[in-house]
Amino acid sequence: MNRDNNQKPMKLTKKLEKELMQVYDSYWDSYLNGDVPAISTLLDESYTQVGSAETEVFTNKKDAVQFLHDTIDQVTGKLEMRNRSTRLEKQNNFLLFHELCDIYALAEPEWIFYSKFRATTIMEEKKDGWKIIHQHSSFPDARTGEGENIAIDKIAEENQQLREAIKRRTIELENKNRELEIEASLERVRARAMAMQNSNELSELVDTVFKELTKLDFALSWCIINIIDESSLSNMVWAANPNIDKAPDSYHMKFEDYPFHDAMMRGYKERETKYIYVLEGIEKKVYDEYLFKETEFRKVPEEAQAASRAMEKYVCSFTFSNFGGLQTVGEEPLSDENLNILSRFGKVFDLTYTRFNDLKQAEAQAREAQIEAALERVRSRTMGMQKSEELKEVIQVVYEQFVRLNIHIEHTGFIMDYKARDDMHIWLADRHEVPSEVTIPYFDCAHWNSFNEAKEKGINFFANHLTFEEKNRFYQDLFKLIPGVPEETLEYYFGCPGLAISTVLLDNVGLYIENFSGIPYSDEENNTLMRFGKVFQQTYTRFLDLQKSEAQTRESQIEVALERVRSRTMGMQHSSELKEAADLLFQQVQALGVPAFSCGYNIWEKGEKECTAWMSDPNGGGINPAFKIPLTEDYNFIRFYDSKQKGEEFYVLEMRGERMQEHYQYLRKNISVFDETFKKVEAAGLTLPETQIHHLVNFDHGNVMFITLEPCPEAHNIFKRFGKVFQQTYTRFLDKKQKHRPEKHR
Repeated sequence: MNRDNNQKPMKLTKKLEKELMQVYDSYWDSYLNGDVPAISTLLDESYTQVGSAETEVFTNKKDAVQFLHDTIDQVTGKLEMRNRSTRLEKQNNFLLFHELCDIYALAEPEWIFYSKFRATTIMEEKKDGWKIIHQHSSFPDARTGEGENIAIDKIAEENQQLREAIKRRTIELENKNRELEIEASLERVRARAMAMQNSNELSELVDTVFKELTKLDFALSWCIINIIDESSLSNMVWAANPNIDKAPDSYHMKFEDYPFHDAMMRGYKERETKYIYVLEGIEKKVYDEYLFKETEFRKVPEEAQAASRAMEKYVCSFTFSNFGGLQTVGEEPLSDENLNILSRFGKVFDLTYTRFNDLKQAEAQAREAQIEAALERVRSRTMGMQKSEELKEVIQVVYEQFVRLNIHIEHTGFIMDYKARDDMHIWLADRHEVPSEVTIPYFDCAHWNSFNEAKEKGINFFANHLTFEEKNRFYQDLFKLIPGVPEETLEYYFGCPGLAISTVLLDNVGLYIENFSGIPYSDEENNTLMRFGKVFQQTYTRFLDLQKSEAQTRESQIEVALERVRSRTMGMQHSSELKEAADLLFQQVQALGVPAFSCGYNIWEKGEKECTAWMSDPNGGGINPAFKIPLTEDYNFIRFYDSKQKGEEFYVLEMRGERMQEHYQYLRKNISVFDETFKKVEAAGLTLPETQIHHLVNFDHGNVMFITLEPCPEAHNIFKRFGKVFQQTYTRFLDKKQKHRPEKHR
């Protein structure tokens, strides 16, 4: 402090007191309003301070002002000084202000009492006015009684009360934190459920439930959402497992004759919110065998299966509601607290299940529309069939529709007329290069044996699931019967992990689908397969009826053509008329759509080494003049002769390449009519065919010959029938000729 001993004593007048009070009040107003610069102007450069806080001790103005800058936001608008009592006292040339008041703090929305407050402020007159040179402030200790300096006993008592209060508060906070954790988990589950756009997102929902329960210290091996259909005694199970490194899958289950299933259905019917069932010992072993071998849980990875089988027991905890049940599986029972939490999770999903049901219904309608559209494509293509070879295109359409429906398919096929056959005649589609039509005889394997059993018992559906080793043994035997499959296709088949086959058998056709991942098809997928089979059966039956009608029409056309040839040959009076008969034969064969290049007759009697030929001109020039053909010189004519000598009813000789050219050279050199014909062809700038296929129908007096430029096995029966007609009528012609021959005079 600045002390001037030569200064005259100051007299405290009313005017001076008023002036001093204005300076003092200005200081506190500036403090409560956060005006640090105004406060700074009121402080002397030698200002010191002892405040109420432990660290609020300053020996210079600079530090004091800095403290105000750092903390004034804790005061501004948040503190009020009420019930103030201010006393002014003069000490030599210093003025002392003694302040006692109540401090109120703003605790939104109201002001509350904070503490008693007292302060002593010393001011001194300087050249530029009255300045504050020191201040000491504190909050009085209300615990000390009269005659006490420090209230030790009260402090100890209050400390004990404080510890107990802290303990109670800690428990309250822990409970509140736990409740906040639970509510946050429930909210995340609720949000995920409400965000579902399709029922497949139940996979993500059950994964969310699993993760949230794990965060809440649940020890789980499985977390499951059961969607129960009481009417069909079935259950769609969405299951999460820590040993499965992918999104949770769904598994369709039936409520079959197991104690666990009976208990579960009972709990569902009674809507038990806290229900526990324990599988252990023999019951667990039996159920494991059923679960992982006979249900869709066989799709669960081997590692997860092994972990479940290794568990000593399954403690299954349920909370049931309208949709089914939320379930956990572990080796230890859930605590009462965790059972309550599980029940709360179940209620959250139950509230959102209505939305899920709406989604499921919309999906079912959309899925049904997709399936119907796919079935209509198959129906339409089958209705458009004109011949059985188009089954190749139909099965390809079927394959494409399964792919469109997101059914995992890599191979599909029709098994035709299976009831009437001992083999499998299959039209197939595959994304790899394999024959489109195959016929497979029986060989001992699971699929063939299941097929035969289904045929014998009249079962319309069966499925096979082959492991990697079983699948490879099956294909090793199968591909021995299907030659020509590319090496890369074989490598793919043998490298795949397994084989799953589903087959439906209808009235006279079967339809099957396969995948090489070895994952069996679901019941829904198998039902869709059955619908495809039924649609094809219906339209295929119509195709067979149409084919039968067309066959009858075709038969009528053939009979008319045969009758024309029969009538003409029956009316022959002389062998020279064979020329006209050959021309008519050519016309009728072509009218039936047979791609004939030439037709005619080769006549020779027993023991003769040459024949007389009447053949049509392939260039549309009618019938070539009759000509003689030696039967012992050219290789091809020798085969004609040998065929008849052996008594073969029908013989096909295909000539191409070098042999064809040698035959042309022989004809040109030895039979003049051919030399003339070939010259005409060359003059017209044409070339002779590189291939000819001769079809011979032998009879006692020679043969009927049909020449085509490409194989036509479907016409073989027509050739044979024309041959028989000519044989009959030519024989009658010979008989008639013999009858009218004049007898020789003896």
